[in-house]
Amino acid sequence: RLARRVVELRQLPGGLDQMPAVRRVGEWYTSSFVGIRRSPPVVDAASEGAFRELLESIYERHAPTLVTMAKGVHELKAKLEAEHGPSFDFGEAGEIHEFLDRFYMSRIGIRILIGQYLELHREPHDSHSEGWVGLINRHTSAAEIAEQAAFDAKYLCDRTHGDAPEVVILGRTDGTFTYIPSHLY
Repeated sequence: RLARRVVELRQLPGGLDQMPAVRRVGEWYTSSFVGIRRSPPVVDAASEGAFRELLESIYERHAPTLVTMAKGVHELKAKLEAEHGPSFDFGEAGEIHEFLDRFYMSRIGIRILIGQYLELHREPHDSHSEGWVGLINRHTSAAEIAEQAAFDAKYLCDRTHGDAPEVVILGRTDGTFTYIPSHLY
């Protein structure tokens, strides 16, 4: 997965691969790929610990990828508007949007794989309540997550505008399902 992203980041359409922020992301992916390829095989607790530390550093290194890629897109948009005038419609850059969709979906997959590994190997193992397996909660409540999102949005609205609309969650609120709650909110 990392190697594919390295190749894609070097061959982006429309000059996106030349933007400094996108190059920085490409360097992160290259460094992560090289680190994993050069890591010794996991054969005992010590080598597992070293591998876990490597994955932790990769996970942290890639944390700002979303914002950094957005900065790269903004850099390209500014460049194209300077070259073609303010009437340039960046929304018509379909190849770039398609790449970004694929890139972000892959990023989610990579972060889930690394995050799940790290959670399963974290000390102590009982950090979550019953029903958790790494990042996955076997009893995810969409209603509880929606309530937390509404509470946070209300706080931000109150703080920014002095008022907030009331949010009412309707329907069946007692259902649960197996999911990664952090991907809902």
